[in-house]
Amino acid sequence: MINSKKTLLAYLDILGYKEIIENEPPGKFYKSIVAVFDDLKQLFDGLVPHEISSDSDLEKQCNAEIVKAIKFNIISDAIIVSLRYDDINRINQDFYEKIDNDFSGLVLFFYIVSTFVLRFVAQVGFLLRGGICLGEFYHDVFNHSLLTGDFVFSKTLVGAYLLEQEAKHPRILVDKSLSELWKTKVEEVSKQYLLTKALVVQDMDGEFYIDFYEIMRTNSVEMKKVWLDDIVKKVATMLIEKSDNKNVWKKWYWFKEYHNQKITTFAKEENQDLNDFLIR
Repeated sequence: MINSKKTLLAYLDILGYKEIIENEPPGKFYKSIVAVFDDLKQLFDGLVPHEISSDSDLEKQCNAEIVKAIKFNIISDAIIVSLRYDDINRINQDFYEKIDNDFSGLVLFFYIVSTFVLRFVAQVGFLLRGGICLGEFYHDVFNHSLLTGDFVFSKTLVGAYLLEQEAKHPRILVDKSLSELWKTKVEEVSKQYLLTKALVVQDMDGEFYIDFYEIMRTNSVEMKKVWLDDIVKKVATMLIEKSDNKNVWKKWYWFKEYHNQKITTFAKEENQDLNDFLIR
């Protein structure tokens, strides 16, 4: 009997994958992907305190363990990110002897997806579009002499895929029921580690999506430079290179407008000089 597990799942599509296949050697693309995960590991290692001497350290240690439970799978142009609720509950119970703290897992999942999207654009140089759902997911590995590899059975994966198809722009849509759960949890919890750095917002077309630049809110100008230098250069370059391909150009233009709007907002609300980060 197959037992599906309640799972947070993101389906991310690499935009421009045909160009990668036609123009880049597999080894080069593979190395660029590995570089993204090397960056992620370095960032996530910083979440772990050297010792637990306060409630804040305990929370960070718990969060770090939840991050380790997030799984990435890459199949062709599709990237699947997943986090089982069983793991969120198990880890919270280990640290706090309670399992009703699923909000921490929700925050961290959105934070990790946001981080991955930005590092992917900076390191690999291609945009991502996707969808995130919460629901039943089954994953196993075949153990048969004639059959190897992974077996996936999931209505949630199909739902996230369909969301990606609706996204149009290079954004990560959030399923309506999941966005409603997010709103409920935000109202229940007034203070939460990383809360302000992982937001679900509603776009002008009514769709909910992850506002992934929010992970940079409150960062210093120097830290924003670390995050943004490669992204600014890549977007500016692609707007020139793809000027004769309107379908591709529109996607980079949307990202540019989103980027500039967030930089302008940060500059005003945090009283920072960020003009150098605007994409002309």
